[in-house]
Amino acid sequence: MDARVLEADLIARCRAVVAGTADARDARDANTFLLASMVLHSRLPQASHRLKETSDAYFSMHPSERVAVQEALNRGWVESLPRLRDMLTVHLTHAVG
Repeated sequence: MDARVLEADLIARCRAVVAGTADARDARDANTFLLASMVLHSRLPQASHRLKETSDAYFSMHPSERVAVQEALNRGWVESLPRLRDMLTVHLTHAVG
């Protein structure tokens, strides 16, 4: 799948988590939600908290599926942390008021 399509899907999934309408489906979701939580912590603390809660809920059931930040980047789950922060800030600002 194209990188931009994957990015759009990630943004949509994060929006759904912040809205309370989605949970992590798999390790990829849980790890990317955790990364999103980290990069949004100071800009959008409510969104960050919801993403972390969702990630933590998944990892409580599948603790061995958590990976290091560098591993998530190596797997191509996130293109770059600054880009993730910037994209989510734009797309989630209105979602959390």
